[in-house]
Amino acid sequence: MQYKKPSWAVKQVVRETGLVEDICKCGVGHPNAEFLQQHPSFYGVHECCGCCFLEVAHARRNDPPTSHQAAASVTDLTAKQQAVLDVFKHGDHPHFSDEQMIAAYEKAGLPQQSPSGLRSRRSELVRKGLLKNSGWITKTAAGRHTRMWEAV
Repeated sequence: MQYKKPSWAVKQVVRETGLVEDICKCGVGHPNAEFLQQHPSFYGVHECCGCCFLEVAHARRNDPPTSHQAAASVTDLTAKQQAVLDVFKHGDHPHFSDEQMIAAYEKAGLPQQSPSGLRSRRSELVRKGLLKNSGWITKTAAGRHTRMWEAV
């Protein structure tokens, strides 16, 4: 059976165990998300270069199998990422720290996302090349230095 290959994958392989992996440009095998949904006995844990973060949700290495199955079933990241990108493109400032982005997101009345979820969406947008480090540094509420991000 053929499984949907993500846009970042250069090829797909089937391991001796039956696991279907998408191979990225770095040569790393990432378990195929569609395969994991249909075969819950397999785990999505793998040594990762970050390529698979571009399109799919993910679970932590030590999370239980149910977390990996849930992450493999998520398909609505695009809408959440777009909402975060809108803050950067249409916000009151040209660049934001994560704290400032979270405050601007909440002020804009966009669909609810947790602060950690917003930081994850920002990180994914950076990996996709839609946001970048602005080169500016500011301080957090705790007084620590932090990067500021801007739309590309």
